[in-house]
Amino acid sequence: ILRSQRFQAFLDEKKKAYDVVLLSIPSNLQDSLPKAFLSGADIMALYLEGHSFAELQPYFAWESDGHSLAFV
Repeated sequence: ILRSQRFQAFLDEKKKAYDVVLLSIPSNLQDSLPKAFLSGADIMALYLEGHSFAELQPYFAWESDGHSLAFV
C-alpha cells in the first residue's frame, strides 16, 4: 500500500495543501516500513536507541542525497 501510486498521489496532494505532512510510524528501523517512506519524504526523524551504524546506513545515504535527517 505504501509504495502504491495511490498512496503517493495522496501524499502529493497533502504536500500541496499543507506546509508539513507528518507521518508517525512506530516501527523498527530494520523493518521495511520506514524504508518505504524514503522515496516520498523530505525530512525524517529517527529514534536511535539500540540501532547500529549499519542499520542506520540507508538513512545516512538518503541524507547524502540532499534530504534532512534528525535524530531523537
